[in-house]
Amino acid sequence: MTTQEYIKAIEMRHSRRSYKNKHLDEDTKNVIKEMVEAVN
Repeated sequence: MTTQEYIKAIEMRHSRRSYKNKHLDEDTKNVIKEMVEAVN
């Protein structure tokens, strides 16, 4: 792979994560907390 191909690949890359600008409601927080406690 050439340097130009690496640069092109980096430029084409995007995050698969998406972030929301709103807070989670209490029910959602509680479910996440319970799930974390279950796996720990």
